Amino acid sequence: MDFLEDIKKVLGQMNKPSAIQLHRAMEGLRFTVQDILPYITEPTSLSYGRNVIYHSKDIEVIVLHFPNHSITDIHDHGDSIGCGIVVEGELTEFSYVINKEGTPELVSKSSAREKEFFHISERHIHAMANEKDERLITLHVYTPPLNGIKYFKSIKECV
Repeated sequence: MDFLEDIKKVLGQMNKPSAIQLHRAMEGLRFTVQDILPYITEPTSLSYGRNVIYHSKDIEVIVLHFPNHSITDIHDHGDSIGCGIVVEGELTEFSYVINKEGTPELVSKSSAREKEFFHISERHIHAMANEKDERLITLHVYTPPLNGIKYFKSIKECV
């Protein structure tokens, strides 16, 4: 079975899944870096490549490609929750809270390596980065599909 067919089979039957159900579904996907290669896109308007490879009323699956030393803007995921896995490389996540001045304040920094999962809770504010010399590839699944994302000041202003 090809990678997209596997995604449709595993995730296509889900109806408003919980964070635990998303994680278990992601664990059930069997794939290699080679399976992901056709879906890796180069950055265009963002500092990273972003490719939505599956979308239904309840689920969105995205492949992200971070070239070396790249970072996202600080953002939340609206009302969506999610789960992801590092396919290749090492992900650094900067987590924030909004301080009394209304600006993001860094509260933690964590990392995930190849084959490690990471989770995104509703309204979690963060930035994701590739601090290494090699590329970073991640696979994300969200429910509901991303909508209402809020962006904050650039990372350079808040770290």
